[in-house]
Amino acid sequence: MANGAAKAAHLQQEQAKLTRDMDAAEERWLMAQEALEKVKQPKEMADK
Repeated sequence: MANGAAKAAHLQQEQAKLTRDMDAAEERWLMAQEALEKVKQPKEMADK
């Protein structure tokens, strides 16, 4: 039983790490999206 509890604890730690990684990746994606919008905007303004 102790082995199962240790495995569950390890999986919970791994899940927490992956969740942090996902949050960080989402933050980077949003920053890149914002930067892309800033780059796109001047061209769109010139097209008008």
